[in-house]
Amino acid sequence: MLMALGLDPRLTYTDYELQCAWRRRKRNVHTDNGHDKVIDAAVNAAYVTLIGQAGTPRPVDVRL
Repeated sequence: MLMALGLDPRLTYTDYELQCAWRRRKRNVHTDNGHDKVIDAAVNAAYVTLIGQAGTPRPVDVRL
């Protein structure tokens, strides 16, 4: 999941760092840039999975 966001899986990241990585990756693979919808969906799924691992519900800001 971390590799889908372009992050090193050997490290740990804060929610803010995950969100920043997701935004960077979305700019590169967004379907408006001519990329495949499957890659875009995989990046979104990775982000949602990782951000939800803390166990406490919190709002997720998904604006680019």
